[in-house]
Amino acid sequence: MTSPKGRGIFRRRFKTKLQAITFSSIVRSAKLRRREMVKELPSRIAYLDGFRGIAIILVTLYHAYSRWPDLVPYGSEYVGFPPAYYGGLGVQLFFMISGFVIYMTLEKCSGFSEFLWRRWLRLFPAMLVVSVLIFSTAWLLPERPGGIPQLRDLIPGMLFIEPSWISTISGTPQGVLEGAFWSLFVEVKFYVIFGGVFFLAGRRWAEAVLGLCFATSFGTALVNRFIHWSILERLQIVLDEYCSFDNFGWFLIGAITYELSGKFDRRKFLLLLLLSLAVCAYSGLGCYDLTMFVSALLIVTFVGAVYSGTLKAVLATRIFVFFGFISYPFYLFHENFMIAVIRKIGSNIRPLPDFIIPIFPLMIVVLIAFLLAEYIEPFLRRILRMTGETIKGSTTPSDSKMTPSGISAPCFSTRSDRLEEKSISANIF
Repeated sequence: MTSPKGRGIFRRRFKTKLQAITFSSIVRSAKLRRREMVKELPSRIAYLDGFRGIAIILVTLYHAYSRWPDLVPYGSEYVGFPPAYYGGLGVQLFFMISGFVIYMTLEKCSGFSEFLWRRWLRLFPAMLVVSVLIFSTAWLLPERPGGIPQLRDLIPGMLFIEPSWISTISGTPQGVLEGAFWSLFVEVKFYVIFGGVFFLAGRRWAEAVLGLCFATSFGTALVNRFIHWSILERLQIVLDEYCSFDNFGWFLIGAITYELSGKFDRRKFLLLLLLSLAVCAYSGLGCYDLTMFVSALLIVTFVGAVYSGTLKAVLATRIFVFFGFISYPFYLFHENFMIAVIRKIGSNIRPLPDFIIPIFPLMIVVLIAFLLAEYIEPFLRRILRMTGETIKGSTTPSDSKMTPSGISAPCFSTRSDRLEEKSISANIF
């Protein structure tokens, strides 16, 4: 029942009761729709974070149980354990996620420079802190697979530049602080090529160039299987080791999946199907195991999550979302530290069953990664953002402020970059 005050307002603003009822219905409908959107948005973010969580778990299993059988005390006992053996494909899952969310980021940026600024703000703070932490503590862990790093090994991570590029330019071998950094160098190449073409020529050309890069690498690899020409072998090294074109198909799968998530298109879906077959074939090229099948399973799961509410709900469970939240600093820090501590435990005391030896170092890595993602990264990012805005304001007067990053990357997730994600992460525990 409408109050007298309400009836008075209706009488003053509307000539008839029907107009008032219609207006009221529109307002209620808008409010309900807004509530639904607010509820739906965290769900979408949560399922992507869930994918990140699964990806980092797979990579960790691979590094803990399959990557270093000659170093760990349990040797090759668990190398054949499927989640560990194929866990390295978790990096390719990161690439698909990155293709999906970077497409969203590009649509929200006004230009290429803003896009690169956002990506640098996203990646640099954790890289800086983790690099300093690793370099300053490495002497305590001589069991590290990578050994004790030199000061110049900090350069590739700080600049996000492929070590082979630096070696070619300087003429001297260039090391890297952590072997796992390789995927960051691949990501940055993707950012520059896809983002640059996106703003220069549009989304269609950006996807076409990405596909052409992958097709060139795949085609060269196929020819090399049958014709062993030295020039083709050198070309393959340039395409894959220097340019990372062999991984661009995974990014393109993510980008096309993002397009299909907004509007289904049969031609796009057919293109995605053909691309997925090529990516799976390339991943299994020369492998006599189930790599091709596992790659296909990852792709089907990733694309299927766009259309399956049940799958989204599974991915949005707290454990997956939590590991997705800490995935970036965790990934940067975990490998050498984990293996070094495993070797210490194995060479001194071994009261634990072999399979659970990695749990202790992983608990330390989780704690450090959480502190970085929750407190240190946002703090440094705010400082860098304010510094950038101050410099920009002093050089180019403008009334507008740079829009803070609203989309997470990598392929990796951070709470401070997305206000919506705070509502998810606050309920993790």
